[in-house]
Amino acid sequence: MGLFNGHQKKIDQGAGSVSNETKAQKREVFRVSFPKNCQPVITNLPAAVLDISVKAVKFEINLEDAKKANLILNSKVKLKIQFADDSVLETSGKIFRLDQTDPSVCVYVCMFSREIPQAIITKQQQYLLKNFPDFCRQAFKF
Repeated sequence: MGLFNGHQKKIDQGAGSVSNETKAQKREVFRVSFPKNCQPVITNLPAAVLDISVKAVKFEINLEDAKKANLILNSKVKLKIQFADDSVLETSGKIFRLDQTDPSVCVYVCMFSREIPQAIITKQQQYLLKNFPDFCRQAFKF
């Protein structure tokens, strides 16, 4: 038995399965969520970033703008993400998931073609910790 992000996990040596004790922690990578007033923008689409990890980005876009950009499942997309600290990330990926949160807004998950550097995620987390400590305490549960 070992410890994984504060949750105990039991591993069956043969199958590599994880017990129910770790179902709370299903993700293999850390995602940074952003407060509404500090969401990065995707400058080549009228979209706001909800969260980002080294593997993917979740963003929100108006339904009409999504149609104009031809954002559909499995389509390839180039993204230019501008963060609140004015740093810019240019990357590309494939639309992996789409949810329509209400009749006029869609939420997309884009899996990056190549993982982005962990340093970008760490830098954004540090920015949020410095400038939005109350949000971080609530969002990151510490």
